[in-house]
Amino acid sequence: MAAHIALGERLRADGVSWSGNPLLPTSTAVSVRVCGGVKQVTDGPFAETKEQLSGYYLVDATSLEKALE
Repeated sequence: MAAHIALGERLRADGVSWSGNPLLPTSTAVSVRVCGGVKQVTDGPFAETKEQLSGYYLVDATSLEKALE
């Protein structure tokens, strides 16, 4: 959490517009595929993986270089 707070403080100090949100657990995921015009709906994330995204940041940067900075 300290790293998330530090990032928010740095972005604010630099005058960068940003937002972020947590994501729901993978147990709430649904995958939708269309194969041959037939819709297939399955429970769970689209790939088997040990990792899980817990959230995201949306940063309004003036360039890729600024975003990477």
